Amino acid sequence: MLKVRHVRENPQAFAETLLEIKEEAPPRKRGQRTDEPHTRLARDCGYLAEIMAVAHDLPFRAISERTRTGGSGGRGTGSKRPWDVMGPDHHGFWYHSDPRFLQSSWGTDEYRTNRHVPSEDHQNELLASGLAPEEYEVDEGAEITFEAILGHEPGKDRASLDLKDLPPLGSVYARARSIGRRIAMESQRFRVELRRIRLTQLHRILQTLEAVFSEVSVDGPHDEPTSRREERNKRRETVLLAAIALVTGSPPDTVRRTRCVAGISQLPAEFELAYNPGYRMWMRPYNPPPRHPLAQEERKQAIEHWPRVVFEDILGVGQHLNRMPYDRKTQRHFTHNESTYEKLWDSHIVPRLKQAGVEPRWRQFKNLATIMPSWFAWTEEGQHLAPALLFGTDDPLARTHHFYTAWERGELARIYHEHLETALAGSGLDEERDHSYERLWNYRAPGTAIPESWTGNDRLPRAESISDLIAELSGRLHSQSPPHRRDAAGWLNAHNLMTAYTALGLTLAVGGRAIRTPVPDLSARHHATGTIALQEKDRSDGSHARLVVLPPEVIQQIEAYMEHLVVLFTTFPGLPTSLTCPATKHRDRSAYQSDQYELALRSTCFFLDAGDPEDPTTWVPVELTGRRLREECNRVLPAAWPLDNAGRHLLRSYLTAQGCPATIINTHLGHWSYGEEPWGAPSAFDPVRYRKAIRPYLDRLMQDIGYRVVAP
Repeated sequence: MLKVRHVRENPQAFAETLLEIKEEAPPRKRGQRTDEPHTRLARDCGYLAEIMAVAHDLPFRAISERTRTGGSGGRGTGSKRPWDVMGPDHHGFWYHSDPRFLQSSWGTDEYRTNRHVPSEDHQNELLASGLAPEEYEVDEGAEITFEAILGHEPGKDRASLDLKDLPPLGSVYARARSIGRRIAMESQRFRVELRRIRLTQLHRILQTLEAVFSEVSVDGPHDEPTSRREERNKRRETVLLAAIALVTGSPPDTVRRTRCVAGISQLPAEFELAYNPGYRMWMRPYNPPPRHPLAQEERKQAIEHWPRVVFEDILGVGQHLNRMPYDRKTQRHFTHNESTYEKLWDSHIVPRLKQAGVEPRWRQFKNLATIMPSWFAWTEEGQHLAPALLFGTDDPLARTHHFYTAWERGELARIYHEHLETALAGSGLDEERDHSYERLWNYRAPGTAIPESWTGNDRLPRAESISDLIAELSGRLHSQSPPHRRDAAGWLNAHNLMTAYTALGLTLAVGGRAIRTPVPDLSARHHATGTIALQEKDRSDGSHARLVVLPPEVIQQIEAYMEHLVVLFTTFPGLPTSLTCPATKHRDRSAYQSDQYELALRSTCFFLDAGDPEDPTTWVPVELTGRRLREECNRVLPAAWPLDNAGRHLLRSYLTAQGCPATIINTHLGHWSYGEEPWGAPSAFDPVRYRKAIRPYLDRLMQDIGYRVVAP
């Protein structure tokens, strides 16, 4: 204490003195204990010196080198600093210790954004279970240097700060958290914002392409040389190819291979873009995500899936294909190489676009396919999936949505028409015009009715299958009278039916994940608002905890189930009232600080297994999981509940088909991305409007599938 008393205001002198104290300690001998007070004090002085060296960026590195090794000679002692040890209470302990997760990162010397993703083996496990691996990625965070936290500019010499000049630790932590969030948010926002075209730019491109097309479509003089006529036709083809690439969001090389077909039967087994002149329809393949295939019996309970999307050619560029030469050998309208079209684009069209004031990035031939998808990218907050389906793009923000959502194909075509018409407003291309010379764009309002059919998620359960299952469960519960106390087998069967029916309604209403005990305490619902908080997704910071709205039928069914549990435990007082469960989720580990916990059975859904159905003393409580719920449902009606998380597939697709806003769907299902957290501290999300917005859709779902309250 005497040595450091006079230097404690000078960080560098303070650190040097602490290092001297450590080096004055006698060296450790083999077999000697290290828990003597003076030894521990000297060691801790070295650790403190290292912290100060890092915190104040002191101009010497010897501190770090000597304290890490335990001596000045550079030979390690194998000792480990206490702060290098990450305990179970640390927010990242469970992810860093889980070998199923890997960390990917990017950034600069000043900051680095991190993301934990499932390992390849773990991704295969999730796919085999019908789960989306993207949904189990840990959201982005950021590492920021100490200089950035304190507001110092990197790389500049500066005087050492006195300790009294440092801000309070709480302020440093708050600033670090704020900077980290801003960095991650900007990296996400820029993925969308920086690639989006502005309407004025889009209009200039459309008008310039039409001007060039009209010019090269005019026949030359009678004695026009053949080479000049061929060159003019090439330019016409180049403009048409560019126009198709623009309206379909397809790369030019894909447009070169466009197939014109009169019907679906003429589509080849593999194609990238096709056009039907009779209906003026573009067709693009769309395959569901790769995952474990369903059994044949389960497949019968899923809706028929069409692996393609269609949208009408309201600008009429596809009609020009009929007036182009057709190579029967290659079955192509565009017969030249892509490099030929690109050279013509650069030499004849780029100067016109530059003269029109089009930005350099939108003048590039390779960027033609990104123009329209960039405009659609912000059609609605949270609506990332529709543009990805329409244009065949891989949007990271849409991967989880893609896994669970089936789209009505006519609705996708309507979205395309609606937003394309919005983009055309003010361009003049959607108005009556003089057709004295050939036009590139021939606008016509959409008029083709697309028959009801579905694309996207190929695991959407048929509503009839779910309705039949609910009707069968309800019928069995209604038909049986309350079991007599001595009828143990009847009680066992009645309890499992009641649990299955209650869990089924809850899973359908909240879009339940296929996990262990999604709701540990059914009594924790909020009666005034009809909501319940769920934290079934394993996030160390609770960033994916969600507040879900429950329909009145489900709330009343939960109350009926709680009454049933009172009667069950009263009738059979020997039944255990708690169940020892592994703490597989951070929700449980953080609450109980243990690898296992006691699940209270008086207030949660659980099933009963029995070695002897007539002997209640042999009954064993079993946690509610997606797999067990599926097994119980299949006992009642085989394959009616085809997936462990069938409710999640059904709810997201149903809400989408009913026109529920994407932001509401993402909030209810927990499908938001980093920075979109509706329940986070910086969020301006209105929970009252959320409840009013989602409840009519949930009420309609319960009515459509016939879910009613069944009392014990």
